[in-house]
Amino acid sequence: MRPNMAERLAFNLKTLMERGDINQLELAKATGVKQPTIHHLLKEHTNRPRLQTIIKLANYFHIDVDELLYHEVDDTSNLRMNWKGTRIPLMHSTKAGL
Repeated sequence: MRPNMAERLAFNLKTLMERGDINQLELAKATGVKQPTIHHLLKEHTNRPRLQTIIKLANYFHIDVDELLYHEVDDTSNLRMNWKGTRIPLMHSTKAGL
């Protein structure tokens, strides 16, 4: 049996969050989607999420809304993610001359 939209969305969101090493609160801050809304999506408690919510999440993970809702995201997917970076302090700079 094929998963419904809520099941596919929850699976994809969990997968993307794990791959991006991001938790619900961090995702909420990064997207502007409230943390309780993300929790409800992950627990499949909503069958009709708002389009704006889905667009914000898809944009964050650089995927189409269609991919997020209807296609399984797996390890072979070619996704660009907003990975958390480590800041490295710059001690000094030099000019390169020609």
